[in-house]
Amino acid sequence: MPKTEEDLAHLMFRVYGSFHGSLFKAATPTKGLGRPELGLLGFLHTTAGATITEAADKCHMAKSQLSLIAERLVEKGMVERVRDFEDRRIARIKTTESGETALAEAFQGVRARVEEYFAPLSDEERVTIRQAFEIMSRLVEIESNTAKEKCE
Repeated sequence: MPKTEEDLAHLMFRVYGSFHGSLFKAATPTKGLGRPELGLLGFLHTTAGATITEAADKCHMAKSQLSLIAERLVEKGMVERVRDFEDRRIARIKTTESGETALAEAFQGVRARVEEYFAPLSDEERVTIRQAFEIMSRLVEIESNTAKEKCE
């Protein structure tokens, strides 16, 4: 059990690195998509009709980089650009049916990997981990809202 904030930081870093790489590796066989493409598809799944700027901010990428990733997904037929009804100068991006299917396939790989990770754990340990992730998810949401307020 971590005794200090430094111990906790090291533990989080180690666990994050292991999970992050392994989960994306489980997801990436899907239609030749890499981490950036899957990240954008995942964001658009929950935030349909985002602008490139909004997506770049949430995906922690430069706008130019995210624009290139979006263009690759447009070429693959997984994302489409649509004009904003209120302001025709604004282009929004959203997943297509093909993009949603690719994301669902990727998620199946991730889910299978998570099941492998947690297979040796008891039900009680799984509940504890779920509770910890729910708490961490709330912290991420608080951080995200705080960052958004600073930008406004």
